[in-house]
Amino acid sequence: MRKYFTGIFLLILFPLFLNAQNFDIHLLKKINPDTIPTSTFWKQISYSAYWVPAAVSIGQIGYGFAANDKNSKRYGVETAVDVGIGQLLSAGIKHIFNRPRPYASWPNEIYPVNYGTDYSFPSGHTTVAFSTMTSLAYTRHQLYITVPITLWSSSVGYSRMYLGRHYPTDVLGGMAIGIISGIIGHWVTGRMYSH
Repeated sequence: MRKYFTGIFLLILFPLFLNAQNFDIHLLKKINPDTIPTSTFWKQISYSAYWVPAAVSIGQIGYGFAANDKNSKRYGVETAVDVGIGQLLSAGIKHIFNRPRPYASWPNEIYPVNYGTDYSFPSGHTTVAFSTMTSLAYTRHQLYITVPITLWSSSVGYSRMYLGRHYPTDVLGGMAIGIISGIIGHWVTGRMYSH
């Protein structure tokens, strides 16, 4: 377990090392289109980061009540806890790093789908997606669930770069924080339900 936390911690700190800004901007320029992104597909993938976790959590809880399945109720609560922890961590870290959005630093080279005033690192959308994925990986051990949710969460991360809203290291940080929040949430929920 300690190795996982060390690896994830290093991913979070990645933007501080190895001249990451050059890596970030070069890769982002290859992903972000040369004009304002108009792809409805990538916009919908990006926006799904907030309704999919809610649907997963509410769906599991609802099924748990309908089928009188205690595990499903618990899994729904766990998903909500994981996502909540991820959002808190992400918001706190954004204010520690205060990293400007890529379009603010590179206004003539990065074309965002829209503008915002909040900070860039880590990607909150990616954090939410990966905390949902981690929750389902812990609770549902079926490939027909974990493979699609992993593809979806990875697509959310890609969409944030395509839409010009985040650097690649913002997405890596969101992935790491999402996984960490899933691990913490799994532990917290386990303690809640063990009494």
